[in-house]
Amino acid sequence: MKLIEPISAINSWEGYKYQGNVALYIILYYIKEILSKQESLEDYEIQIEGVEDFALIKNGLYKSLHQVKLGALNLNDNDKFAFITEIIQNGAEKGYFHVNSSRHIPSDFLKKSCSVISSLNIEFQKIVISKNDLLASDNPNNYIVMESIQANHEKASKYSIIKYNTGDKQNRNDVDIAIKSIINDIQQLSDTIDSRKQSYLTSNPNGKEDMCFVEEWPTKFDDIKEVRREGVQLIKDIIKKEQPDWTFANDKYCGFLYELGIGLIEQYVTDFFVQKNKNNRCLISFSEFYGLIVKDYYSNYDNSKEFKYFLMLNSIDEVFKKFVEKNCDQDNCGQCMNAKSCNLLKQLTELSEREIEEKHSLVFNLLLQEPTEGIHNLPSDETIEIQLVELLKDLSTLTLNENNIITASLKKEFYWLSLDDSRKKEKLREKIQKGMRENPDKSFLYECDTLITGRLNDETFKIDGSNVNILEREQLEEIGNIVSNNIEDEKVDCNKPKIIRLVDTEQAKEELLK
Repeated sequence: MKLIEPISAINSWEGYKYQGNVALYIILYYIKEILSKQESLEDYEIQIEGVEDFALIKNGLYKSLHQVKLGALNLNDNDKFAFITEIIQNGAEKGYFHVNSSRHIPSDFLKKSCSVISSLNIEFQKIVISKNDLLASDNPNNYIVMESIQANHEKASKYSIIKYNTGDKQNRNDVDIAIKSIINDIQQLSDTIDSRKQSYLTSNPNGKEDMCFVEEWPTKFDDIKEVRREGVQLIKDIIKKEQPDWTFANDKYCGFLYELGIGLIEQYVTDFFVQKNKNNRCLISFSEFYGLIVKDYYSNYDNSKEFKYFLMLNSIDEVFKKFVEKNCDQDNCGQCMNAKSCNLLKQLTELSEREIEEKHSLVFNLLLQEPTEGIHNLPSDETIEIQLVELLKDLSTLTLNENNIITASLKKEFYWLSLDDSRKKEKLREKIQKGMRENPDKSFLYECDTLITGRLNDETFKIDGSNVNILEREQLEEIGNIVSNNIEDEKVDCNKPKIIRLVDTEQAKEELLK
């Protein structure tokens, strides 16, 4: 059967976060179920796009098709027909709609599908004609017009079905052959619907006939946060069964594993979009997701940059909680009378509400580079407390901006907060050079006037984008005499090496508190 053409919307799907999260939730749901039945995960795959939003595959055969609708559920008759047809055409057991808590799918899928089938049977009895043979008095809708086949048409329309069956071929003979095949496929489709409906109603006399093909997924979500929460719980359940001794597998750790799962889907989607595989299908094995879940990252941390990002974000959160316990009178921030005016709480709350990519960006901007070194080279809790938590508490001018940089502005001078604790400027130079190689947009070069560090103070720290040079003021003035540029000129000329200041935390407080 060849009626509904597979459609790839992977490019748009890539940015459709809700759909990706629902797909991951379904993967985790079935992994838990498969493990409980002691079946092999190697038998299962998920296909992204092509056949509906995603599809579950077992042993190479379609098991279920899934369509995701976060908002309004606008389905016309052709949409309903196409969904039923795709289920039958691909040999799937069932099709599911994922809708929010305020929505329900209509109960007329089979009724409307049969209506469309009747209309198509009429359409495909029409005469095939060339546009040039039409008389002025002829209505093109009364014919199948050859020149109309290659245009874009509504899904499941007569022309879209013919186009799918003929491909690039546009001669009359190929169209006639395709139409004969289509008529047979439509009859087969109609017979399958009737047979499956009768079989279902015999076993379920009080059931709704649509349920032999279509159901709502019973668990509904209204936003990504709800999907993520359920997904994290599924990961905890899987770990409890597979790795019961992992006492560290709390909500945060399982949240980290969840984000790895999202990252795996996005990686496959991106790779597929760039270079389609031989089957022209974006397929991911369930075993790959399982491998992410049961890997002990605490024992293999040096191989995972993502885990180091997680450790940094977790450290910030834990240091914040300990700081509050030591320095605040209230048991929790929500009870504090000063909560609304607390810059520390405000900024870390803002951070917690950002997407994981934005959180990673903040960590990068604090470290000035990717956290690719050994785990023991990450900033200590003491550094995080002194250079981040205390400064956010004391300096209301420090805020998390849209570029995921903690900044302040004073007299048009842009302060950039870091967690650098270098004792030597040469070490900082190497770090910034590495970071600018890793970050092609060179944000640091163009946005930073003053870098807040843990230990360093310097008025003349010179950066050119690929090299970072440490020069004394006398040396800079000598350069200025040669090229007719003084230090202040270099500071404002973004096309030339830039001079920034380094200030430690105490100096930053003194300047920004003014």
